[in-house]
Amino acid sequence: EDGIRDSVASRGRGDVYKRQPNILAATSITGAVVNGAVTTSAVTMLTVAADKLVKVNAIYLSNIHASNNGAATIDVNIGAGAVVLANALTIVNKSTLSVLPVPIFLDEGDVIRVTGDANSTMTYLMSYEIIDDA
Repeated sequence: EDGIRDSVASRGRGDVYKRQPNILAATSITGAVVNGAVTTSAVTMLTVAADKLVKVNAIYLSNIHASNNGAATIDVNIGAGAVVLANALTIVNKSTLSVLPVPIFLDEGDVIRVTGDANSTMTYLMSYEIIDDA
């Protein structure tokens, strides 16, 4: 047991985290959007608050530079490790790219970040729902 996952062997359906949020008993669901500049230092797009679950519906990366392409990496720190959602993803100049093909859920304490290969080239926009299951 690593403090995150149950000590039983996987049944081939992926790891099951100890805290299983009860979405059916949610007391509120609030939509939200966050946006900002992508820089060469990791930018935290969202840190999930205690007793909350977040459903990330969409992440868009836009290249606002007139002539240069850009590349961005999006990672999620889940528990004790990081998972890369997009690695050095190229965004052509003057274009926008949708990063998530399907929504993902993040649990309390999870952090989602974006890092670019240059400053002043790209922006991000993330649409999500905060689910209060406390």
